[in-house]
Amino acid sequence: MSATGGAAGGATGSAAAADGATGGAAGGAGSAAGGAAAGAAGSDAVVNVATTLARMIVDELVACGITDAVLCPGSRNAPLAFALHAADAAGRLRLHVRIDERTAGFLALGLALGSGRPVPVATTSGTAAANLLPAVLEAAHAGVPLLALTADRPAELVGTGASQTVAQVGMFGSAVRLAPAVGGTAAQTRASVGRAVAAAVGLPPGPVHLNIPFREPLTPTADFAPFGATSHPVDGVRSDAGGARSASGDVAWPAGRLGGLPWTAAPAARVVAAPLLLDPTAPTLVIAGPGAPMLDVGVPVVAEPSSALWPAAVRTGPWLLGTPSLVPAQVVVAGRPTLHRAVARLLADPAVAVYALADERGLPWTDVVGSVRAVGALPPLRPDPEWLRRWATADKAAQAASTKPSTPAPSGCSWPARWSPRSPRAPSSCSARPTPCGTWRSPPLPATASSCGPTAASPGSTARSPPRWVRRSRTTAPPSRCSAT
Repeated sequence: MSATGGAAGGATGSAAAADGATGGAAGGAGSAAGGAAAGAAGSDAVVNVATTLARMIVDELVACGITDAVLCPGSRNAPLAFALHAADAAGRLRLHVRIDERTAGFLALGLALGSGRPVPVATTSGTAAANLLPAVLEAAHAGVPLLALTADRPAELVGTGASQTVAQVGMFGSAVRLAPAVGGTAAQTRASVGRAVAAAVGLPPGPVHLNIPFREPLTPTADFAPFGATSHPVDGVRSDAGGARSASGDVAWPAGRLGGLPWTAAPAARVVAAPLLLDPTAPTLVIAGPGAPMLDVGVPVVAEPSSALWPAAVRTGPWLLGTPSLVPAQVVVAGRPTLHRAVARLLADPAVAVYALADERGLPWTDVVGSVRAVGALPPLRPDPEWLRRWATADKAAQAASTKPSTPAPSGCSWPARWSPRSPRAPSSCSARPTPCGTWRSPPLPATASSCGPTAASPGSTARSPPRWVRRSRTTAPPSRCSAT
C-alpha cells in the first residue's frame, strides 16, 4: 500500500538522526557524483549536494517509467527517502515503506513481477544493503527487473576502520545485470540511471545495483524547492517536470529533458526466434512453467499454477503423464517448469522428442538432463483429434475421481461434497462440521479427562484444558470421548 505523507515524513525524519537499519558503506564514485551535482546545480554554499543528487535520481527514475518504489528508511539513505516521499506527495509515483530490508526486497520483487516494470528498493548502507541479496538472487534467476538503490558512505572511509563501513561496490557480484557508477555531471548521472533501467528490462531482464554515496548534510534545507516547481535550463535543456530554484534564487537541483522524457530513451529489446522444425501433426504436449508466454497452442498443456498458461492447462495433467495412452511423441517446454517429478521423468524419456521455446526476453531455456533438441518459436500445430479426445476424456475422469469420496463418511458425521480420504476423519461419535477444505475443526476444550491427555487438575476442578491432539496432527483422529466441531 502507498505510504502516507505522515508515515514517510516521520520515518525519514527520524532516520536522519540514526540508521533505521544496520548501516555502513563504501562507495565507488561518491565524491565525484556529489561534486558534479553541486557543480551542475550551483554554488556549494547554497546547494545541498546529497539532496540534489537524490532528487535527480528519483526524477530520472520517474522519467524512465517507474511507478512504484519501496523504501527502508535509514540515516544514510535519508536523501533518497525525502526525494521518494516528495515524488509520492506530488503524485509522480507510489511509495511503499517497510522497516525490514528482506521484506522490502521481496515486496519490490513482487511488484516488479506483477507489473513487468522495474521497481526500485532503497536501503541505507552496510548490512542493510546486504539483506537485499535474497531478493536480488530471485530476480536474477526469474528475470525480474529489480533496482537495488543502496546508500553508501564516502569512498575515503572504506578500509579505515570507520564505524559501520563495508565495501558495497560489487557486493551482489554476478547476480546483477549491471552496476553502473553514479557520478560525473548532472547529464552523466541521469544517463547512468537510464542505463540502469534499460539493463533491468534488457536481454535478459533482471536486477541492477545502483550504489549511491551521500555526504552530509543528509536532509534538505528549508527552502529547497519541491518537485514540479519552476524549471530552468541545464546543459541547454529545459524541463517542465523537474528542476527548481531555491527561495534565494539559486539553482536547487538540475532538471531533466523537456516534458519529463527520459534523458536517454532506450527501447526494450526482444528476441525473435525462428520456428521449431517439429512435426505439427504428431501427438504433442506443452509443458509450461513460470515465464511461459501466453499462447494459443491447440494441444494439451500441463502447466504450473504460476504459469501464464495455467488457465488453459489440463488440471490433472501431472498425474496423467504416466498413462501409456497419453505419452506424447514430442514435448515443447515453455518457461521454467520445476514442480512435478512426473514432468521431469517425461523430459528425461529418450523416446520423447523435447523442444524448448525461445524466451523473447533472452532468458535461458530449461534443460536439466540435456534432452532439448532445438530452441525456437512454436509453429502452428495440427494435432490428431483422437489425441485431444484421449486427454480430454482422461482429465474428466480424473477430476471426477478426485472429487468423489472413496470412503463413506463416518456414521453421524456430515462431510462436504468434496471430502476426500486425505482429510483426517473424526470418529463415528463425533459431529464434524463441513468446511471448504473438507477437514474437521479442532474441538472445544473438553473437561479434564485422561483419554484426551489433559494437564493435571485438582480434584473437583472444572478447569478445561486442551487435549494434546488438538492442532498437532492431520492424521490422528481424536479420542472417541472428544467432539469435533
